[in-house]
Amino acid sequence: HCSQYPKCDYATWDEPIAQPCPECGRKFVIRKNVIKGDPFLYCSNEECNYKEIVEREKIWEKKDAPSEEGEDL
Repeated sequence: HCSQYPKCDYATWDEPIAQPCPECGRKFVIRKNVIKGDPFLYCSNEECNYKEIVEREKIWEKKDAPSEEGEDL
């Protein structure tokens, strides 16, 4: 999810959500869909332990694509 590929220093298969992390303030959280169990949001900052299990409907409500062209996580 980096528009500057291959110059990116961070990449993920999970979807970035334009919502700040409530624990560390990082600009984006990441949506992780799982086949078994509940989907969840987690912080893109590897040093932060934020994780929120959400209902599938709530994930889609929170879905916002990054608004600025070329903006990285």
